[in-house]
Amino acid sequence: MWKRSKFNPLERWLLKINHDLATVFADTIIVDSHQMKEYVDENKLHKTSYLSYGIDIPERITWNGNTLERLKSYTPIDITPGKYYLLVARLEPENNIHTIISGFSQAKVNIPLVVLGDFTSTTYQKEIKTLAQNCTNPGVIFLGSVYDEKLLNMLRQNCTAYIHGHSVGGTNPSLLEAAISRNIIIAHDNKFNREVCDSSAVYFKNENELAMKLKSIYRNPEGYSELKTRVYHRVKNNYSWDHISAGYLSLFKKIKQENSGRFTHMEMNYEQKKA
Repeated sequence: MWKRSKFNPLERWLLKINHDLATVFADTIIVDSHQMKEYVDENKLHKTSYLSYGIDIPERITWNGNTLERLKSYTPIDITPGKYYLLVARLEPENNIHTIISGFSQAKVNIPLVVLGDFTSTTYQKEIKTLAQNCTNPGVIFLGSVYDEKLLNMLRQNCTAYIHGHSVGGTNPSLLEAAISRNIIIAHDNKFNREVCDSSAVYFKNENELAMKLKSIYRNPEGYSELKTRVYHRVKNNYSWDHISAGYLSLFKKIKQENSGRFTHMEMNYEQKKA
């Protein structure tokens, strides 16, 4: 999206031109969030369809501390099932990493924050690492990117709660993955995240609100356990790949039917050229 802050002015301008040209010449414009429709010119809304990103139900992974051995070089802190907050994201400003680390520092809870993901800027990395040093023990554990799906699912399925700071970009896959893992979701309060989770998550707008939510969940996780089931069923019903795939199939059939005359004409021209 051309409005994203990580792009410089020239990159935003080029992306905006590319976006405008694509919406003019495309037969159909697909958005993965209803909220993304506001970025489509009102004259093109008639050919805009909503088809979200999808999610599969993962297998349940039994906690196995041995699978964490290769991560020991990152931290001397033990990660205990049910006793850590989890964040999985690209570590950049748009994902509110600064707000999350600050809120976690204020909360002063006696469990660590486990962070999975890579930094996209060395300057931002230094800023965040410095901020994390202010957190009291057990502090913040930066594990870098993890591509082992079973390990990822194990960490998602056993955290106290999942923190989601993404603020732009429509439906985010990492939010769906956390939700389908039956997590308590603590999400940045914006229209994209609310469209996915609705009332099945708790939200924060700033570090102070986040600190309050972290402390509350730490003290009484059972009081929020109902949210795990609610958000699971919400994404299972609305974002399953079976549901999304059926939507794509229906759309492709509709496009073919609407353009059958054009396709037939093109095929006739092709056959004439072959002859």
